[in-house]
Amino acid sequence: MYEVFRRQTLTSYIYPKGIMLGFIVSVAFYDVRFLGETSPWRWMLGSTSIPPFIVCLQVYFCPESPRWYMEKGKFDKAFNSLCRLRKHKIQAARDMYYAHKLLEVEAAEREGRNPWKEFFFVRRNRRAAQSAFFVMFMQQFCGKRTLETNFTL
Repeated sequence: MYEVFRRQTLTSYIYPKGIMLGFIVSVAFYDVRFLGETSPWRWMLGSTSIPPFIVCLQVYFCPESPRWYMEKGKFDKAFNSLCRLRKHKIQAARDMYYAHKLLEVEAAEREGRNPWKEFFFVRRNRRAAQSAFFVMFMQQFCGKRTLETNFTL
């Protein structure tokens, strides 16, 4: 119960900070007019691409997935990747052994199964997919443009 309460208070603390940051950015670009009279809104809109750009740059510093390497049979690269993620090589070796055993168990469970057949013929999977398709389809009707074009008076 404490985790749920803690998560709710954390998100209720973070969201207003993001809204406040958006207002600060709007005020910062309010009088930027050196590209023309209508350029402030372009700067406000363009400033939202800076955080995703930083995240894209950070991707090159992340190690590859050791589990993926093990699935492809590249155990030396998997160990090197785990060494970057753990403090000591013994911890990396322990985690690599554990992940390898889990991969063996998963391969044994997957043997002889057809995922496409299970997707369509297992009732639970089919209903989950239908629900997801319905939600995605109905989500298309929640936008401003849809309301403007379809429900004009």
